[in-house]
Amino acid sequence: MTPRDRGRVGPLLAAIALGLALAPPAHGQGKTLGHIQGQVFASSGPVADVTVTAWHVDTARTRTAVSGSDGRYRFSGLAVGTYAVTGVLGGSQTSTIIAEVHVGEGTVVDLRVESARAVEEVIVTRESIPLVDTTRSETTRIVTAGDLERLPIPRDPNAVVMMAPGAVYGDTAFGTGRRRQQYGTGYGYASLGGASVAENVYYINGMNVTNFRTGLGASTVPFEFYDQFQLKTGGFGADFGRATGGVINSVTKRGTNEWQWTVGGYFEPDSLRGRVPNVEHPSPWRRYDTVGGLDEKDQHDVFVSVGGPVVSDRLLVYGIYDLRSVDEDIYRAYGRLSKATEDAGFWGLKVDWLLSDNHRIEYTGFSDEKTAHQTSFRWDDETGEVGEQYRTTEFSRGGVNHILAYRGYFGTNVAVSALWGRGEYDLTNTSPEDAGCPVALDSRQRFRRLLGCWTNFTRSGGKDERRVGRVDVEWVVDENHLLSFGADREVRTSFDYLGYSGGGYYRYFGAEPGMVLNNGAVVPDGVTQITRHRQFERRGDFDVIASSFYVEDEWLIAPGATLRLGLRNERYDNRNSVGASFVKMTDQFAPRIGLAWDPDGAGTSRLFANYGRYHLPVASIVNIRMASAALFTEDWYALDAAIAEDGTAPLETRLGPQTVYADGRPRDVRTIADQDLRPMVQDEYIVGYEWELMEDFVASATFTYRNLAEGIEDVTTDEALGRFADFNYVLANPGRDIRTFVDLDGDGALDEVTLAAEDLGYPAAKRRYQALTFDVKRRWDGVYTLRGAYTVSRSHGNYEGTVRSDTGEDIAGYTTQFDFAGMLDGADGDLPNDRRHMVRAWGAWAFADNWLLSGAFEFSSGRPINAFGYHPTDPYASLYGAASFYRQGTPAPRGSGGSTPFVYRLDLGLKHTREVFDGGTLTARLDVFNVFDFDDEIEVDEYADTWGGRESSTFGFPIRFQQPRSVRLGLQYSF
Repeated sequence: MTPRDRGRVGPLLAAIALGLALAPPAHGQGKTLGHIQGQVFASSGPVADVTVTAWHVDTARTRTAVSGSDGRYRFSGLAVGTYAVTGVLGGSQTSTIIAEVHVGEGTVVDLRVESARAVEEVIVTRESIPLVDTTRSETTRIVTAGDLERLPIPRDPNAVVMMAPGAVYGDTAFGTGRRRQQYGTGYGYASLGGASVAENVYYINGMNVTNFRTGLGASTVPFEFYDQFQLKTGGFGADFGRATGGVINSVTKRGTNEWQWTVGGYFEPDSLRGRVPNVEHPSPWRRYDTVGGLDEKDQHDVFVSVGGPVVSDRLLVYGIYDLRSVDEDIYRAYGRLSKATEDAGFWGLKVDWLLSDNHRIEYTGFSDEKTAHQTSFRWDDETGEVGEQYRTTEFSRGGVNHILAYRGYFGTNVAVSALWGRGEYDLTNTSPEDAGCPVALDSRQRFRRLLGCWTNFTRSGGKDERRVGRVDVEWVVDENHLLSFGADREVRTSFDYLGYSGGGYYRYFGAEPGMVLNNGAVVPDGVTQITRHRQFERRGDFDVIASSFYVEDEWLIAPGATLRLGLRNERYDNRNSVGASFVKMTDQFAPRIGLAWDPDGAGTSRLFANYGRYHLPVASIVNIRMASAALFTEDWYALDAAIAEDGTAPLETRLGPQTVYADGRPRDVRTIADQDLRPMVQDEYIVGYEWELMEDFVASATFTYRNLAEGIEDVTTDEALGRFADFNYVLANPGRDIRTFVDLDGDGALDEVTLAAEDLGYPAAKRRYQALTFDVKRRWDGVYTLRGAYTVSRSHGNYEGTVRSDTGEDIAGYTTQFDFAGMLDGADGDLPNDRRHMVRAWGAWAFADNWLLSGAFEFSSGRPINAFGYHPTDPYASLYGAASFYRQGTPAPRGSGGSTPFVYRLDLGLKHTREVFDGGTLTARLDVFNVFDFDDEIEVDEYADTWGGRESSTFGFPIRFQQPRSVRLGLQYSF
């Protein structure tokens, strides 16, 4: 066959639709590439020296390989898409097989030599493409643009991640609202493999786009720009790292040799949206505890895309512009109403310059910039009357990203990829009053009054920037060894600013002569009113340098048995605002070992096992919180003049010396972290079996065990040093000795000290995850598809991970869990992301010409419930109030409060397509999410104690419900 003779491929293209339905993914190397591998057979057995060609349908590019002595061949480093694979030997040739290559995966295509036949004849049979890749030892799931078009899936990358086996919805405190990292439909981030939601890593077209400030989410492209997602939930190879949860690896659409335009829109009107219940408050002075049932939300999304050849077979482009808009009214207890508008003009561009069949250059650019405006009002929960406006805030999020990549093939055995990238993300909150309106509070009377024109207590600004360089090489050494190796380096910079609104904070108190202030000053005679004036400012640029290298051998140790041996090394260097290192981890070696075996040699089943070690770097928010240069001063004055309209008063008669809490210099780096700090480490073990259940059906059973071998958290050394309420925080490995520097004798010089683990009193951070997953899939054949998975799992220990769902803390690695040893009493138990049972199923059925019916079902166990209260015997832990595992002085171990209810959800979709306007295609669809409007609570109030240790009247009350029913209308025209 001569694929480049384009006049002779009509029969080939006619077979593509069927071929796409028959190609299952297989393990492959590279973040954006895949591979095709297989054997060439004749009636006598494997055939050597067969010339095999793989023709990329979209770009008309051809790759060539030659089968070895055992008939095996392989195409490494293939761009995703559809290929026609054919083998030729003398006067004989094989059938042409249509295969689809997925991101980071591959496809097994076995070829059989037949007698000479006409080139135009194309044979595509189900038997040609195996359902099971017998060489793969990892656990992944591929979601394609075709899947997203068929199934009722929310237009949100987080919803796609939830299609991974065992994925768990994260706490709504880590949601995707205006303040958060990602734009979303309200779906929270996913917990994968028992890890916290901040331990995943995200890639777009080979570039790491993870939010390195907190680990929550990532930069995103317009949803229609996504082509494929590879969801890795375990056993991933040495080319991936910096994650102890999962990997979300995606690629975008690209231009082809045919021009195509698409315009479309999706609309979710509030009038078709369900409502969550309101929760009445038990006290007579307040009507509601939560009022989400009053919320309103309209959302629409309009896009236009175009792709095609600028120069046929040479320069291909794809571009998209997506305009998203959200209008939302959010009601809250205490008489608050926020009206929010959100606009995001996302754009994306993909350019492929095909230098030759073996070399190409790719460019990807995209923006996820968005601006949200939020205006807050008072409202009367009895009458519903909206009162005065009291706050306006603008949230700026997102940024522009650029990715430049080279892909080259040298001979038939070597594939090289090189990538450079730069991304940015804005994190600025502003208000018109922030610049000229200082914070002012009047506490001279019983109830505090707000003075002046300020709206936000603090003004903040932030921006993250990432610069990436990466090289990957694949080398087919011989018939039994595929060697992969590579290296990368990321320079991550976080800029942060935080200060009081208007540059200062005034607070007014009543006083009595002779009263001693906290700076030691005595209030003089005749002074009955005083002013406390504070100034605070924190700013700086903080770098994290992350680098790695890896090597991996995929070794065919025997017929039907593949051993994967990999080793990864990671390094990272966290620096303060003046460039000094306070955490520097080197030589974090992580072995990755996988074994796959075809037990009967028929290619219809695989038994696989995997061991891997994974590390997680320290997030840059730790640099900001622990290693910044902050100025924080406090002064006291006599209030001997009237308070101005803007809330300020003359600062003339000073009372005592100024108190300097922070002098504008960064903390000595030797005091920030344990000088013997070890990296965060997790070990993972997987064993599973996959087999062809029946024609077109494949099933699998997989057991996963994960153990957190080492954690990193901030701890206080107060108890070990005997310094009550000193709040000296050190980044450490809980359960180990700490070597740090402290001024022990008050002479201003730091003394080195080693604090024993026994004196510190902290247990080691523990997190164990066990899961058994059963998965069944029926591949799409143009008529119907089914997929279902059931996971029974347990996640338990005393440490959820780098963020904490219990308290909604998103400061990764800097939560309160290990701040005092007493807060760990009773902390062992089922962790917040423990969902004992999880069932998910999807399906689509083309029940008539141009009509498609689809559905998705989900069932999951509830979340463990805690009871937080005051620690009855530990004065250190009591400093944090109701933050220990006690209820009115009685132990209440983690998860002992039962669990929230089971959650059910059914989504349905109906799609109709029609040929219109001389070759164009019009698509209309209707998707209904949570059809039966189930409204079970998913989170409850876990504070059993209130101020002073009194019993809370709202303990156990629901505070969050599952998302109500919503309806999405879609219309799209392609030509």
